[in-house]
Amino acid sequence: MLLVIVIPMDARPSREEFHYVVETLGSIHPEIISKNEERRAKFALRAKQSRPDEPLDDIKSDSTIAEETPITDAIVSTMLSQNTTDANQHKAFATLKKEFPSWNQVANESDSSRIEDAIRVAGLAKTRADRLQNMLQTIQNERHVANFEYLRYFGSPEEIQRELSRFKGMGPKTISCVLLFALGIPD
Repeated sequence: MLLVIVIPMDARPSREEFHYVVETLGSIHPEIISKNEERRAKFALRAKQSRPDEPLDDIKSDSTIAEETPITDAIVSTMLSQNTTDANQHKAFATLKKEFPSWNQVANESDSSRIEDAIRVAGLAKTRADRLQNMLQTIQNERHVANFEYLRYFGSPEEIQRELSRFKGMGPKTISCVLLFALGIPD
């Protein structure tokens, strides 16, 4: 069976069209659906374990924050996945987290070449490092901590899209991935 759906380049699919395509592709590639469900479950478990309402004074260290940032992890991971392989993205993310256990450390790093070195395997290291650090510094300056866990309290996907789209490197596709995989919200 050949499925052809024609969507004009300037149009976005409706929710019904989105779900139809996902269900159809899922029936053809069930292993992809299983893999995505596992990822969502991991993000959901990490989100459930996080304490986004806890006052900053009660948080003991940057390492505590690092363990409880599933949305920030998803944003950084998705940004690192752009124009590279899954293997290289995973290596870059793992190295970045090893070198900088908390996102505050990335935001506060005075030598951006250390960030570049950590993510070099993903390619475009200078551009990615600058964008990641600028994004995390902005959030840290605005919210006193470099993480995006506050997004879970936004009222709509459109609010989250507006918030994330203000950062370089966060285009519609990246934002859609974050909405779907970190927050379980189909765009």
